[in-house]
Amino acid sequence: MGTLVDVRAPWWQNGRMCAKVTSLTPAEVFAKRVKEVRQLRAFTQAELARKLSIDRTTLNKIEAGTRGDVSISQLFAFAEALDIAPVYLISPHRNAERVELTVGGRVISGREARAWVRGQGPPMTGSGKDLAEWLLTLPQDELLEWLVNHDPNVAAVAKDPLIGMLVFDKQAVVERVMKLVQDLERERKRRTKGGKDA
Repeated sequence: MGTLVDVRAPWWQNGRMCAKVTSLTPAEVFAKRVKEVRQLRAFTQAELARKLSIDRTTLNKIEAGTRGDVSISQLFAFAEALDIAPVYLISPHRNAERVELTVGGRVISGREARAWVRGQGPPMTGSGKDLAEWLLTLPQDELLEWLVNHDPNVAAVAKDPLIGMLVFDKQAVVERVMKLVQDLERERKRRTKGGKDA
């Protein structure tokens, strides 16, 4: 999947007419992924449409990207019919050049969009507040895993064989996350200052 070129909407650069470079919308990411997986599974459109209980023409429109967004229940139906986790149907390829997070919304690289969809990291804004908010939205087991990987004090406690029985007090977790974010923010500022002085 490369950069999409919309030949219907030309623009001018240095006196020459050029094709307008566009980004993939969420529906287009889904369309491409459904078609790729369907072909990988060696299903015809008619076979997949039958498994989904939809018309083949509807499936054709979805794969062509001319039918808008699908519902969550339709996403799950496609994932079930294609025997693949739903996240893979909405994750763009890493080499996709530009992907819109929402129609007309922020545009980021395919690699960033893929990581975001799959929940593989904190927001790329660099703000301590954003990091804290992101951490506090994680399920408890994922939060613990992230803290173990990024906080030496939590990692030391996690070596205890009774960690599986550990139940966190919500307020204690919030305080620990806020302290970790402050430490990370101080470290980032220290490195930035060190880089400027060097």
